Amino acid sequence: MSGGASDSVELRAGQVAFVAANGRTAKRAGASAQTLMGLVHGQLVFDDVPLSTVAAELGRWFDAQIRIPDQQLARRRLSAVYNRPTLSGVLDAITATLPVRYRRAGNVVTILPAKP
Repeated sequence: MSGGASDSVELRAGQVAFVAANGRTAKRAGASAQTLMGLVHGQLVFDDVPLSTVAAELGRWFDAQIRIPDQQLARRRLSAVYNRPTLSGVLDAITATLPVRYRRAGNVVTILPAKP
């Protein structure tokens, strides 16, 4: 490409990469073929991934900052499919599934253990 950034990413079987609006490519940890099919159909799909990965994906989908200060909590694993997701709907579903709560201030969400 002349005059622009050009990235290349080498992928192995089972790996996924995405091209951002700025043309940069990057591998996506925790992404799978099931995740890609979900994206095509307007779903968020997580298959046994750490909550930190879920938080990163929610941040991308909803242009939000999702924070998990508790590292043990960030490692908790989650499998779920969210149809026509909203940030509040996904967060509410996560709190019904895992022992967590969240605080939201504008576009900043902090996920915390259920008990203070």
